[in-house]
Amino acid sequence: MEIGDKRIKVKTTKKHFGVFKAEANKWIRNFGLTDWNVCFSHTKLEGIKARCEYNLVGRVATLSLSTTYTDSIIDYDIESAFHEVCELLIIPLESMIEQRYALGVDDVREETHRIIRRLENFILKEDLN
Repeated sequence: MEIGDKRIKVKTTKKHFGVFKAEANKWIRNFGLTDWNVCFSHTKLEGIKARCEYNLVGRVATLSLSTTYTDSIIDYDIESAFHEVCELLIIPLESMIEQRYALGVDDVREETHRIIRRLENFILKEDLN
């Protein structure tokens, strides 16, 4: 819900957190990110609505929804969950680029195509149904 330029303090509830988790789990399945061990947290985050923390080597991540945030848009769960799962989708590629001196172009290209295949598997599968 858009409330104009006015910024308000929003408090999220257990219900909002439940929607956040359900939406995140939906996109984890849709994007085929089931090789990640994902935990969820509902805690106060300074200055942000949600966060994705991860250990790439262990394929472990924590997606967190803030108990409070200040914004002009009240979208405490669905869009934030989608955004954090998209980060989880892109993190391996981002990490490879950051380590570009240790990795070859082929590694980055392989991860790029892994991401594309995940998107194809979801988007094209949906279009065919």
